[in-house]
Amino acid sequence: MNLARLAPLLLTLSTSVLAGGAGGPAPASGCVPGFVQPSPAALTRALAAAQVRWKATGIHDYSYTFEQIAQPVRFPPTRIEVSGKAVRATALTGGDPSVYAQKASVEGLYRFIRDAIAFARSEPCAELKVEYAPDGRPLRFSSQLQTPITANAIADGGASWTVSDFRRR
Repeated sequence: MNLARLAPLLLTLSTSVLAGGAGGPAPASGCVPGFVQPSPAALTRALAAAQVRWKATGIHDYSYTFEQIAQPVRFPPTRIEVSGKAVRATALTGGDPSVYAQKASVEGLYRFIRDAIAFARSEPCAELKVEYAPDGRPLRFSSQLQTPITANAIADGGASWTVSDFRRR
């Protein structure tokens, strides 16, 4: 496994979207036994459907709390405030917001998910999970490489983020 190719997955704001699995590609050699990658096509369809639902809300001004882990780093909880296309990220505890939090509008989160799906197309051991709210905004994302080296390594190989306390402004 090329570690340079692993970096985008680890740094992408973190998804096995709860789709895929059955009927997906066969496990590739090098993945943990029994791992079946969620279907990138199913992940892409779920993302597109979420984007349609979100666009239909017409919401442009909102805020939420964003929490991110890029193992082994836990970034401080961050309040994201979006007004039109302007995004402001403020750490709620000591420290600075992650670079990704500073770009984490709902549309920015969709870009992060889209990038993770693109990476998963070329990395057969990538597990992605995404959960969307009924209105289409992302709620949770996690990524993990399911290789013998990374699958159970708490300090390496995965990333995740959550969105909570969403408020329309």
